[in-house]
Amino acid sequence: MNERYVIIQYEITQSKKGDVSATEVVLAYPDTFTNAKSRLFKWQNILDMKGIRMRQATMNDYPKTKKQKLREKTCTPH
Repeated sequence: MNERYVIIQYEITQSKKGDVSATEVVLAYPDTFTNAKSRLFKWQNILDMKGIRMRQATMNDYPKTKKQKLREKTCTPH
């Protein structure tokens, strides 16, 4: 039972052309179910945040290491 969960919120943005799109914003790093559930409860009740929910974490949700960031900066597209 090594599942991790993240708290997300949908953000609606509008481009210069007028197109509306929804993107997912990760509000917290991956955490255990009980910690994420308690954090979600606090944010909804105490901070009165609307439209947040919890989902299972993917590999893209984990913070990048310095090595990964450096590799992205130095790599040139072919």
